[in-house]
Amino acid sequence: IVWGKWALPNLLAALTRERKNSKIQVFTQIMVNILNNIAIPCLVVAVVSPNCFYNAFVAAPEVTSTVYYKECTSINGVTGQCLRNEQDPIPTSYHPPFTYNYQCSASLITYYSSAFVSMCIISTFVTPLVQLLYQWLHSRADPGTYWHRLLESSLPSIAKPV
Repeated sequence: IVWGKWALPNLLAALTRERKNSKIQVFTQIMVNILNNIAIPCLVVAVVSPNCFYNAFVAAPEVTSTVYYKECTSINGVTGQCLRNEQDPIPTSYHPPFTYNYQCSASLITYYSSAFVSMCIISTFVTPLVQLLYQWLHSRADPGTYWHRLLESSLPSIAKPV
């Protein structure tokens, strides 16, 4: 939130040497926020979650099993019936291929919902309170002091007194 509200706009202003509300800066800020808050977390969950594409990048462990089959070891020569069976073991193993199980959307909700809810709570309550604190500190700061200049440079122009 600090990155999106303060660092990114000031970084863009410093890099482009233009006013803070230019169309390019607003577009860039929107795109970076979409990437940071939606696209990148979704991609991380898709790659890391075992319900998504994890086994497409990391091979699944080898599956080993033993199959037993019956083999007739003694046959009655007259009737052709089996007189004695033995079970012979056949060990087998294989590396399972990647298969998509259609549970990725549930994983996105499971992993990302807590971060998204926290971000929304902070954006809804903490950010406005910090902005009100900035305004209050700015109104109480003595003009000409370093503190006043610092608050003046970081406070958005819409929040400054007329």
